[in-house]
Amino acid sequence: MLHELQSGFSTSVFEESRTIDHSSLSTAGRAAWNAGLDVYRNNLRSGLEAALGALYPVVRRLVGGACFAGLCRQYTDRHPPQSGNIDDHGSAFPDFLLDSVLAATHPYLPDVARLELARRDAAIAPDLPSVAPEILADISPDEIIDLRLQLHPSIHIVSSDYPILAIWTENQKPDHEMKTLTLDSSEEHVLVFRRGYEVWMRSCSTGETVFIEAAGPSCCLPLAFASACKVDSSLQLEPLLTFLIHSGLIGSFTVDLDTNVCKHAD
Repeated sequence: MLHELQSGFSTSVFEESRTIDHSSLSTAGRAAWNAGLDVYRNNLRSGLEAALGALYPVVRRLVGGACFAGLCRQYTDRHPPQSGNIDDHGSAFPDFLLDSVLAATHPYLPDVARLELARRDAAIAPDLPSVAPEILADISPDEIIDLRLQLHPSIHIVSSDYPILAIWTENQKPDHEMKTLTLDSSEEHVLVFRRGYEVWMRSCSTGETVFIEAAGPSCCLPLAFASACKVDSSLQLEPLLTFLIHSGLIGSFTVDLDTNVCKHAD
């Protein structure tokens, strides 16, 4: 009985056409029940809209408050909350925007949303102590070939055909200071990461993107670099590693001398 009541209540909150069986209540009791349910429903939707607005402030600014409120309502109807953590509610919002009518007039909008979601994910990612530069400097040339990096879990890369980093940056300014951007389609990769308690972003080349995505415990350093050079022959490894090290983005590393995969890689 309790489970049926809870399920019915949850359904009626998000589907206004559905109501709970309250035939045992008096007419006055039913009216009070419906009025109370309306209050709960409105408060819940307002809270979810506020949570989405906090997660996607640039998207909200780009489309305007009224349009964003309508998007939030449509999104919640399609994707009702699945957990008790309200911050989880917006995870599917970029894909929702991709299927919305706004994607035709604002094709960059889903990628801007993905960038904002990546910033949230970077902010709440687990921490990982970084390796001191001098420790990596002590690695011998023979060990480099078997070096595998453990990159910081806050790292995310968002790729787009639009200048999403510039769009995000301009929308941190007051209206009178914003510049008009040219939205010509051009490939862009944005590295999102956390340094200390602050989330940072940096544009990456295609080669840097391939290297960062490939580097990890399952791929040795030379093989990751070789994969990156296939798309960007001008890529320089030393500046990229220097950036990763001094940004605290290398949490640990292993030197697996018993593995010959990289030694025989083309």
